[in-house]
Amino acid sequence: MSFVVTHAVEKGEAPFAAYARLLRQRGENLSDLPRVEDPSEPGRRWVRAWTTEEEAARFADELKAETGDDAWCVVSTSLSPSNGPFGPLPIHLTRSSDRLTFALHPLSRAVIHGVYPDALPVATTTAIGGEEWRDFRARATLADLVLNLAPALTGLDMAQLNDLGYALMDADTERTCVYVPPASLCNEGASPGAGANGSAFSKAIGLVTPGTAECESRP
Repeated sequence: MSFVVTHAVEKGEAPFAAYARLLRQRGENLSDLPRVEDPSEPGRRWVRAWTTEEEAARFADELKAETGDDAWCVVSTSLSPSNGPFGPLPIHLTRSSDRLTFALHPLSRAVIHGVYPDALPVATTTAIGGEEWRDFRARATLADLVLNLAPALTGLDMAQLNDLGYALMDADTERTCVYVPPASLCNEGASPGAGANGSAFSKAIGLVTPGTAECESRP
């Protein structure tokens, strides 16, 4: 049996940015830690696994103090931990009156560097103008746009991105707008970089959260 810390209320990726940040502040290697799937949302994300309830409770208490959020709780799981990267990778979306700007979260860069040290992103941020976005939206979705931009932000190919998973979070609302689960979670046992087959990825890219219509409607 293992013990994990998860969020009892929020269903989305925003709270787990603080979770990952605290792990890193504690000296944890986000690219290689003992992990299991989050029992509160199976198949969605990896969470850190502890061998004792006391260890998990200490982390939960620190997380509550760090975030001011008492909804963090300790849950037991019968799943066996495996070592690997924390995921999915958070990507931030910020909006202005005339553009959408996408940026890789610093914690994502730490994970990528640990798992794929030779990855070379070609941009730290990338933006699309409001008119360009309206033209794009007439033919495709926000998920399609992120799929096109993510390789430039991460320096990863699609198999590698698929393996780690990624989540687009609106910086204003903290809503998760686009979500692709880690293939290593969907297909336990896959090694980093192995990726998954095309059909699995096609299914994953369709996992967009209920707030997507609102996310896509602005600016």
